[in-house]
Amino acid sequence: VLVVSIVAKLADHIPGLAGTAVERLLKDIYDYLKDMSLVLVTVVAAYLANVFQKRSLFLNSLKEEWRNIVKAKSALYTYTQLDTPDLEKYLAAFCAISESIDNMRAVYRNFGETDSQIGLYAYAPLHDMRRAFQTLKPSAEHQVTAEDRKLARRAILQVFYALRETFLEEIDLE
Repeated sequence: VLVVSIVAKLADHIPGLAGTAVERLLKDIYDYLKDMSLVLVTVVAAYLANVFQKRSLFLNSLKEEWRNIVKAKSALYTYTQLDTPDLEKYLAAFCAISESIDNMRAVYRNFGETDSQIGLYAYAPLHDMRRAFQTLKPSAEHQVTAEDRKLARRAILQVFYALRETFLEEIDLE
């Protein structure tokens, strides 16, 4: 718009355009742009405000989801520290990570998701945390040992720290 406006304003100084129908057309375009500049600026400002508002809402959603992820990690970690964990505590911790995974879908859509394809989950490390935790599910067939809990705790923390790095980059805390 600025280039067209400059060319239109200077049309009478451009050799070959001065005094032609093209010069008159460019002058009319310049007058139109001058008259509509307030509308143009208003539309651009409204668009930018909309973009910044969407980004702000997205960042707020991310921050809330990060709080949920931290709570889920804490619940999993706490469970792995128990000497005698029971099914009720297992279910409470499992629900925390499951809710965090499902809440992530309110912030991100799966990559490559279409009407016919599910796509890839945005933050697979949450599923890795869940998988590591599921190895600790109390059952009559398998007695969970302190070593099992230690391995799961290490896996959960390793995944969490990797997730933290990429997730917080998305929030752009700088």
